Amino acid sequence: MVSAGNFPDIRVDNANMKILPEPFVTADIDTDVSNGFSVPQLTANKTIPVPATPASLPDTTRRFRKVTFLIRQAAAGGPFTVTWTGGANGYLFAKAGSTVGPTVAQFNTLLAAMAVNEYMKIGFEYTGSDSGLGSLWLAVAIAGPFVY
Repeated sequence: MVSAGNFPDIRVDNANMKILPEPFVTADIDTDVSNGFSVPQLTANKTIPVPATPASLPDTTRRFRKVTFLIRQAAAGGPFTVTWTGGANGYLFAKAGSTVGPTVAQFNTLLAAMAVNEYMKIGFEYTGSDSGLGSLWLAVAIAGPFVY
């Protein structure tokens, strides 16, 4: 798997892949059931809601929960954008210049450059409230584009 930027290659786990139904709602991104989610081919700009917190895990082990989103670009009218919901329990990307994970700018650049039917994978890792950051999903890896 190829990583964008200069972060190390990280295996983005996508076992138990679930195709997200539209419109997207938090309950559909159930991290107790699946850890991989396929976003239907983009035909418009999308917002990805915050995943359901991995409730079955104790707070101290939730930080090891990872999820992967597979995102495929579409032809007509594209390229389209994806917005990641922030705030409490939301998504957090690395700051510019950081090497701990992808930045939102790197994600947006890769998405905009993808050709028809190319896709990417982006991985997030959950961190609980005892982390000092609060409870949220940290962007840890981005890979692609790949040909569908």
